[in-house]
Amino acid sequence: MEVKDDFLSVSQYQYIDDFVRTKAKYRYRYQDTVMTGDLDDEGLSYFPKEINGRKYVRHQINCWAQRSLSVFHVDLYEEESSCITLVYYVNPTYELDEGGWTEILINDEITSIRPVCNRALIFDGGRFHRATPYRSHPRFTVGIKYI
Repeated sequence: MEVKDDFLSVSQYQYIDDFVRTKAKYRYRYQDTVMTGDLDDEGLSYFPKEINGRKYVRHQINCWAQRSLSVFHVDLYEEESSCITLVYYVNPTYELDEGGWTEILINDEITSIRPVCNRALIFDGGRFHRATPYRSHPRFTVGIKYI
């Protein structure tokens, strides 16, 4: 697991922030109570095409309503044996008790990663993980998968 702060330049972050809030077209995924959308080509170009020898295969913007529920899951499809997941945090950095953490199950313990603005979290997408909602704000992330 790796955490990278100040992941994008200021102008790239501003582009992504504006895109996810005003331009993305979302569809509702009932199993996770999340709305998902896609970046445009410019926004997607800001992220690596490869991580640790694994190539980009898919992405989605995640928009969680405040206080929504999420479930532990892995980011593998049936044909995949492993993947790397990059989660990019778009929201401003809120107070600690606002929530929005990413929880990852590691050795039967939950590790929580704080959602800091312009942070990227890179981890084994085959591990069980989930998003926790913010208490009073929607939660925007970009999730990118590499195999």
